[in-house]
Amino acid sequence: MFLKKSVNQIFLSIVILVFSTSTLLAQTAPQQPSIPPAELPDDYPDEQLELFVNAISKVMTLQEQGQASMVEAIQEQDLSISRFNELLTEAQQKGPESIDASEDEKQAFNETLAQVQSMQMEMEQTMIKAIQDEGLKVKEYQQIMQSYNLNSNVKEKVDKMMSQQ
Repeated sequence: MFLKKSVNQIFLSIVILVFSTSTLLAQTAPQQPSIPPAELPDDYPDEQLELFVNAISKVMTLQEQGQASMVEAIQEQDLSISRFNELLTEAQQKGPESIDASEDEKQAFNETLAQVQSMQMEMEQTMIKAIQDEGLKVKEYQQIMQSYNLNSNVKEKVDKMMSQQ
């Protein structure tokens, strides 16, 4: 339960700031298709789950730090988070050139968006490295995360390990 709440809070709080910007990127990493639930293991060795727990802890910390940096970048341009998100949504729906804002606000938004996108790409690379430094391949990490979200046995084991950290 601890992991899911923490992960969900982090993802919900940065989903607009981080992951929405990826639709505006000219080049994005291809998404790996998820594994059909029937093909997911329902049990993992404790050693592998320990690596996962260590990796997710580092990833969560990196996400929190990344979120704070992105919020700071937005606020440094005298934009509120809500206004940035409004402009971002509008840019995604109408196109970046069609947002309803003053020229100064458009310029601040565009500069901030570029900075946030750069931070996002850097954060993604840092998270990949953190996962790999723990001894997992990104695909293994994703598979365990998917199992965590879909399998109560895996979730229970991971939650227990997280609570003991």
